[in-house]
Amino acid sequence: MNARSPAKRFSAAAGALLLLVMLGACGAAPRPFAVSNNGSDALPPPGGPVLVRVEAAKSLNTETARVLTESMAEALKQMEIPATTMLTAAPAHRLIAMADGKDGFAWQAFDTSGRLIGTVARPLSSDDTDLLRIGVAEAMPAITALLLGPDAAADMVVIPPKTAITPGTGAPGDGNRTLEAAIRAYLRDGGVPLTRRTEEATATVSADVTITAAGTGRQMVEIAWIVLDSGGNHVGTVRQKNVVAAGSLDGPWGDIAYAAAGAAAPEVLDLLSRIPAHPADRTKKK
Repeated sequence: MNARSPAKRFSAAAGALLLLVMLGACGAAPRPFAVSNNGSDALPPPGGPVLVRVEAAKSLNTETARVLTESMAEALKQMEIPATTMLTAAPAHRLIAMADGKDGFAWQAFDTSGRLIGTVARPLSSDDTDLLRIGVAEAMPAITALLLGPDAAADMVVIPPKTAITPGTGAPGDGNRTLEAAIRAYLRDGGVPLTRRTEEATATVSADVTITAAGTGRQMVEIAWIVLDSGGNHVGTVRQKNVVAAGSLDGPWGDIAYAAAGAAAPEVLDLLSRIPAHPADRTKKK
C-alpha cells in the first residue's frame, strides 16, 4: 500500500469509480461531535428571532464555497440554530468561510452589528467534497460554542464512540483488507477514537461486498458499510453500488477502496454520532 493520504487517494480515484451513496438508516438527525469551550458572545436561544447567514469569501472557488456553506447551514439546522445561505432582509449573524493560508480554511462569526465574535480555523489541504464535509463536522463544536456560548454548547456535546473496524466480507482480491484500511484512515481523520479490540469498542464498522453479473463483461459491485453498537444492534447502513468491468477488482483495489471509503465516510460518521460513547454521554449537564 502506498503512503498517500486519504485525500490524495480519493482525488486519484474520483474518475475511476463514481459511487451512489444511500443512507439506509432511520432515527433522529445526527448531531456533530464534541464541543470545545472557546466561545464568548452568543446568539439568542435556538429558534429565536436572529438567524445565521452562512457565506463564503470570494477567494474560495465556487464549488468549495458551495460545499462549505450548504454543509454548515445544514449542520446548524440540525443543532436547531436557524441558518440560511440566502440573502435575507431579516437581522442575521454572519458566518463566513474563507481561506486560511495554504493549510485550510477558517470560519469568522459576526453579530448583527458587524462585530467579530470569533474565528474557528480548520486545517485541510484538500478540496475533495467529502473531506470538506468532514471538516465542517469537525469544526461544528467550536462553531457552536462561538454562536451559543460554551455553556449552552456543552449541553449538546456528543462524544464519538470508540470504534472497531471489523473485517469485511465478500470482496475479491485484496478488497476486504483495503476497504478496512481505507475507512479506518477516514474515520481517524474524522476524530473517531479507534481500537483494534472489539471488546473495547462501543461501535463497530464493517464493509460487506456483493458482486453480481451485470451483462456481458460487466459486474455490479455493491458495498454495504454496516454500523453496529456494542450490543450488536444495527444502527444503520451506508450503501454504494457501481458497475465495473468483470474481473477488474480481482486483484489490488488500491485507490478504488479509498474512493469508496471517502464517499461513505460522512454518512458513517453521522451514524456513529448516534451512538453515545458511554451511557451518560448524551445527558444534559446538571
